[in-house]
Amino acid sequence: MSRSLFSVLFLSLWATLRLCRADQPPFLRDELYNEAERGRFVYQTFKTSELQPPRWNMMSPFNKCDDGSYFFMTTRGNIPDSTFYIMDHDGSMVWGPDHHYGETYNFQVQKYKGEPVLVFWAGDDSIGGHGEGKYYMLDKHYVEIKTVSGGAGIRADLHSFSITEDNHAIFTGYEVIPHDLTEVGRPADSYIWESLFQEIDIETGDVVFEWRASEHFPFLDAYVNPNQATRNDPWDFFHINMVEKDADGNFLVSTRYGRCVLYVDGKTGEILWRLGGKRNSFKDLSGGLATTFLGQHDAHWYKGHEYITMFDNHGDWFHTIEDESKGHMIKVDLAQMTANLTASYVHPDHILSTSQGSMQVLPNENVLIGYGFNGAFTEYTWDGDAICDAYFEPRQRMGSGDVQSYRDLKFNWTGIPLTNPSIAHENDTLYVSWLGSTKTRSWLLQDSDAADGVFKSVLTTPKKGFETEYDLPSGKRMRQYVRAIAVDEGGTQLSISPPVDLSDPSLIWTGEVPTSTHEDEHAHEDSDDDEEDHAHGYARMREDLEDVQILLILGILAIISAFLIVFMTFGCRSLGIRRLRSEKDAVLGGFKDDGVVRRMWEGAKSWIPGRKRSWRDYAGGG
Repeated sequence: MSRSLFSVLFLSLWATLRLCRADQPPFLRDELYNEAERGRFVYQTFKTSELQPPRWNMMSPFNKCDDGSYFFMTTRGNIPDSTFYIMDHDGSMVWGPDHHYGETYNFQVQKYKGEPVLVFWAGDDSIGGHGEGKYYMLDKHYVEIKTVSGGAGIRADLHSFSITEDNHAIFTGYEVIPHDLTEVGRPADSYIWESLFQEIDIETGDVVFEWRASEHFPFLDAYVNPNQATRNDPWDFFHINMVEKDADGNFLVSTRYGRCVLYVDGKTGEILWRLGGKRNSFKDLSGGLATTFLGQHDAHWYKGHEYITMFDNHGDWFHTIEDESKGHMIKVDLAQMTANLTASYVHPDHILSTSQGSMQVLPNENVLIGYGFNGAFTEYTWDGDAICDAYFEPRQRMGSGDVQSYRDLKFNWTGIPLTNPSIAHENDTLYVSWLGSTKTRSWLLQDSDAADGVFKSVLTTPKKGFETEYDLPSGKRMRQYVRAIAVDEGGTQLSISPPVDLSDPSLIWTGEVPTSTHEDEHAHEDSDDDEEDHAHGYARMREDLEDVQILLILGILAIISAFLIVFMTFGCRSLGIRRLRSEKDAVLGGFKDDGVVRRMWEGAKSWIPGRKRSWRDYAGGG
């Protein structure tokens, strides 16, 4: 036999008892993090990927809010790489792009032709505070299937994008146009940034509907004074930052500099009513709190026309209402034209974000607030209690713009990458990951004497985090080439990594070869691999668990060793077995483990009174 029974049992015991480590866990209420002692942007690194997602500081762990969905965030600011990520509730990366798109915003899940797709904006965000670029659409395999920009020469801006049930895209845009501004004290030949939105047919690119603010919103209703209003410095009087089409075919529009939300007729473009601003249409039943906001973002309908939700920045670059931003739940009665603030969502540390931000009502009616200009997001109950909270920027640096994310959102997502898993070997540790896979629950490790040889299953280890670390047992316990098979919850083998050569500790295989499905090998099932240990996300808890695992292993090995010693000492005599011959054959002949067991046995015999110290003492030096 090429392997001894002892070796197989040892590997199985080691894999079962040992805690497989994940990538760097988030911090837990870490004050060094919050004081920026760990850096202005704390990020994770991997052996199998070059991506560097943020490493969170959990102020209140998100495993309490784990509903099976994922976080979608677009980190930017004064950081090494502005990009976007899918993250899980333990702060582990699930997916990030394999190439740089430029500045990215507004990363989320939409439905196109009945199928979930990833959408995000990428382009130049330095233009006018709104940017110029286009929207990308990726399918469940992370393959780009569409890009969408504006019609009639308009380029999509970064603020808002949605796909309707008839597969039309609704998005915001800007255009520099000449306009007479004498009514606000500027010349007749002035220029403005025209705020607009378009509805286009994604398949044909045809413009179905277009609305322009200057044709319906008076300049005198703006709260921002005109600048020079030249071609090179046009006046942004409206600043559209959200548009949403409802079931009636009309549009909910948010204007930052108008400090109000508009309801626009989907046929004529007429403004039907306004919530807030200089021409508010509603009677405020909450003493002005439902109709007074500043710099608001991410306005949506909720429960039909029953509520309007928004992230109220409560301030901008020039003014503030209060020194904290809030999420608002505003109940509206369109028959009586009343508005009532029914809930506000306020961060425990009273974060003020002067730009960006998001509010999302989740399927379970919890509310997720992303703080935009500041690197933080918080999940609240419907009633406004903060239950989960995480920073990805030090608290001391809030307000600096070091780390930002335009929106922080949660969606259900199933990712099925076309690449293969990646595997690396370094310092007797295997590192395994599969970028974008949401179905992998465990890894089946197999080994072979040749890269193109027959691979045999060795053990199954649970998936932990994005990059699972597995420490190889000491001694030659695996053959030269090892590969990993991704296994789902039901035991189906999903995809196979290329082999890694254990004799080359620097070799990393990224798995970018055609997808293959393993059909011939049989997995060794690990009965415990479906239990997800949420505590692995926190460093202190993990260290304690590792200590317990090590003690448990040593205890079990001690019991096994004691049993063998007692048996070899007394059992053989009572059974009349020829001790010398059988012991020597068993250790030196049968195991074939390069002397590991022999050394263990020699050490153990030295503690037994009356035992010989070497085999030569029995065999006469032969």
